[in-house]
Amino acid sequence: MSKGWAGAVRLGIAKGLGDIVSRVLNEYLRIASKVEIDVLDIPSGFQAAALVERRIDVGFLRPPIGATQLVSARLFQEPFEVVLRKASPLAKRKSLRVRDLKDETLLLIDRSISPGVYDQTLALFRQHSIEPKTIPTSNIASDQAGSILVDSGKGIFIAVGTSPMHPAFSDRLIALPLKDSSAFTDVHVAWRKGEQSKTTLDFVRFTRDAFHVKKGMMWNGKLARAVKPRPKYR
Repeated sequence: MSKGWAGAVRLGIAKGLGDIVSRVLNEYLRIASKVEIDVLDIPSGFQAAALVERRIDVGFLRPPIGATQLVSARLFQEPFEVVLRKASPLAKRKSLRVRDLKDETLLLIDRSISPGVYDQTLALFRQHSIEPKTIPTSNIASDQAGSILVDSGKGIFIAVGTSPMHPAFSDRLIALPLKDSSAFTDVHVAWRKGEQSKTTLDFVRFTRDAFHVKKGMMWNGKLARAVKPRPKYR
């Protein structure tokens, strides 16, 4: 990749991935300063259609992808956290397990928004033979409306992302790690099969190299360490 390579790339970013993606993007733009970048907030469940319909060129999402015209690569694994009120007895713990949540009401996002997170969340409870009481919602914990639901006592969220709750509620809510061995989801970068744009393919290559976390390693929140680009792009 040559410095200042020109072109344009349109990105779709799933909820909770903005901080991580921005770190990669900032590194990329240091060496490709003439590339035009457009960024759209698009939930994981809607990114496949956006890619196929060419509304975006690259997606950052949580699988499944759900379209044969697309390809993807895993970037890292993202741990699940439990968002609950600080007034809850469970909030006194340093971490939680699914069995600790058997008496809690689960605020469950609509499957169309993030089918992978939806399916994995329910699978965690099935593994422990727990049938959770659920309240469907179109909000996530990091949305202001989602945090209001938790703060009002409606239930808890199983959350993903670097900011699992809205910052305005940090004095009333807490996010605790969910320590079950399968309490995580993958994060992928996706693009169109047979993509012809050199700029798009260069950006995908840069992104895949930036996330040089070994296969199976859990994302640990040390973002700068995970997005250090390899020397060949300098």
